[in-house]
Amino acid sequence: MSAYKDRTYLLFILLVTLFASCFFQLFTNMPVYFKKELHFSESFIGLLLAVNGLIIAIIEMVLIYKLERKGKNVFFITLGVAAVGLSFFLLGIPAIGATTALVVIVLVTFGEILSMPFMNSYWISRTQHGNRGQYAALYTMAWSAAQTLGPMTGAQIADHVSFRWLWWIVGSLCILTSCSFYRLYRKHKKNKIAPDEITIGIIR
Repeated sequence: MSAYKDRTYLLFILLVTLFASCFFQLFTNMPVYFKKELHFSESFIGLLLAVNGLIIAIIEMVLIYKLERKGKNVFFITLGVAAVGLSFFLLGIPAIGATTALVVIVLVTFGEILSMPFMNSYWISRTQHGNRGQYAALYTMAWSAAQTLGPMTGAQIADHVSFRWLWWIVGSLCILTSCSFYRLYRKHKKNKIAPDEITIGIIR
């Protein structure tokens, strides 16, 4: 089957684009919010972002190794996207402190760990040798589009409305996307489709 005729996969790509547009706030508008609104020092902001990379380096491979055997890729994607949404809701709390900001980074990092590797595994599992390029192209395009649209739109919302509205909007969008992933998971489970029974060869 052509990737462009795979309706389930096209829905998956749409959901990935929405999630990625929200996720990229982590590296663009979130540091600006920490600096301008919460008045954190640049060194502390750098430390928060370093925590993200540190957790991934220490935990991700071990956790994914244990979870991939359960064959519930879309379910873990659902949990990961919901965790990212919850982290944005925490940012919407007025005048949060350093501790809450650290909790936000830890939560969004675990959401990243749960969602992204299994997203990658999911699209690979739907391919065959003859159509793998099409599936890979759509997946790459989703992240590329989100990397531009997400930060740009987020900055416009923060500038014209407020950062608080930005966090509530992207948090809500993540929760809605998580619910859609859960419906996709239920559909696979109902139809006894098992696209998750592969080893994750490429984490990113």
